[in-house]
Amino acid sequence: MIMTKKINKLSLVILLLASGFVLPTSIFSQGFQSVSRSGRSESSTLGAVPGASVDMYSRSDQEDCDRNCRKDLATARTATAKYHDVDRALADGFFNTQQCVQHPFLGAMGIHFVNGPRIGNPQVDPAMPEVLLYMPDEDGDMRLVGVEYVVPGALSATTPELFGQEFHFNPMRNEWALHVWIWRNNPNGMFADFNPKLSCP
Repeated sequence: MIMTKKINKLSLVILLLASGFVLPTSIFSQGFQSVSRSGRSESSTLGAVPGASVDMYSRSDQEDCDRNCRKDLATARTATAKYHDVDRALADGFFNTQQCVQHPFLGAMGIHFVNGPRIGNPQVDPAMPEVLLYMPDEDGDMRLVGVEYVVPGALSATTPELFGQEFHFNPMRNEWALHVWIWRNNPNGMFADFNPKLSCP
């Protein structure tokens, strides 16, 4: 059974902090809604990716993403394709935060699966995202929609960059973060925080 409720920002911060995850700055400046799930995790091996656009690049992405950027995005997809099976993500140390994060007007991020040891590594690598973004389908199965790269501020004196993009700094948590929608088209851009095509159940 799925239960939807609004929770206050402090409660969600405490929950995600306990799991080692840090929210991006944009969340603290605007309201959002979280959906609490039963915690059920089922395996799903995908061939074609449901809901994924054939053309993963919007016009703005094509303008902002050069050849090296597209090469790194291909690397990220190859490295994370196995995580369409959520059990493989859990086996590789990703922790299910159990919360589907969304904004009332901007769309959703989805459910964050966090890899704590990766966050402790200041090196950014397209093949090693610190967070996997999942969205449950109508049957409750987890569908991989994107990834997030996170670098603690204490481990980076300068702004991290990946895919030719600068990370966003979260002063409340002293961390850098970059969302990348490599498995679900985002009309707001490949590197936007929220995806307006997604909504939590």
